[in-house]
Amino acid sequence: MWIVQLALRRTYTSVVMALAIVVLAGVVILRMPEDIFPEIDIPVVTVVWAYSGMTAREVEERIILINERILTSTVSDVEHIESTSLPGIGVIRPRTARASRRPNTCSGRWRTRSATPSRRASGK
Repeated sequence: MWIVQLALRRTYTSVVMALAIVVLAGVVILRMPEDIFPEIDIPVVTVVWAYSGMTAREVEERIILINERILTSTVSDVEHIESTSLPGIGVIRPRTARASRRPNTCSGRWRTRSATPSRRASGK
């Protein structure tokens, strides 16, 4: 109740304070950055194999499992691997542990490691 009595006794001070709050709020809103999502530099590489005629189970057993084992044992800093097997398509999405790595470096390492097992699986 004391704030109401203060506002009634000093009306000009109350009006000036209210205007100052409105003006400062407008300045702060205009200066606030508009980017809702922060920039996060986490390299994510997606490795995709396409073999028509294979069932999802065959893709998983002959391509995905072999490549997951080889890539996790030969490429360092692997934090997490997601894989999906569909009829004729296999997808592996590895994530490295260090965010300082660049996607081009990661994709180069994964590309060189994933080429050998896919040749074995296809019978070449």
